[in-house]
Amino acid sequence: MIKSLGDTLTLPSYIQGYSVLGNGALTLVIDPMALPSQPQKTSQTVHPLLKTLSGEPQKSERSPMTTVAQQKDLSINPEKPSLLGHSVSVLVVDDSVVQRQALLQTIEKGGYKVLQAGNGQEALAKLNKHPEIKLIICDIEMPYMNGFEFLSHWKQNANISEIPVIMVTTRSGKKHRQLALALGAKSYLTKPCSHPELLETIGELITQNQTLVTLK
Repeated sequence: MIKSLGDTLTLPSYIQGYSVLGNGALTLVIDPMALPSQPQKTSQTVHPLLKTLSGEPQKSERSPMTTVAQQKDLSINPEKPSLLGHSVSVLVVDDSVVQRQALLQTIEKGGYKVLQAGNGQEALAKLNKHPEIKLIICDIEMPYMNGFEFLSHWKQNANISEIPVIMVTTRSGKKHRQLALALGAKSYLTKPCSHPELLETIGELITQNQTLVTLK
């Protein structure tokens, strides 16, 4: 997906916009047909945005894209989360293997250990077997036991109901969001969700929940 850079920057005509790679990095989208018509320039006249995305340091220039890139680096590569010296475990519940793997790669980059389940029933079994799980990421549409059904069982089980749940789904409707939150989900993100946003939400919920547990 090509995203617009807006009118904030004056860009060469061959730059169509930017996109987000699978690992969360930003990349410019260039029109190769427009390149031959561009005048040859030295490295000293390279556009600041190209320098930013290529990793070349700049002295005083600071563009919106620089800020976004820095935020992504901070979000995807934080210090390894831990509780009492152990890696924090996150359970990913999704019937799509591709979606689970995509989430796994993002979450592991945040320093978390990831367990997987293909539906709500498998998730409940994993939670009973792995008490070290500190957060759950759950889809809605799944066979055997969907996300809403899982939330209902999770909410009634005192042993696991304090573990925060983030719903990550393609369902962007208001009714789906309201129902998930009413059933106890702490956050509701729509696929494809921003990697930094997901990691930030995970970190905040785990920290908040650990603080509440400590106070009790």
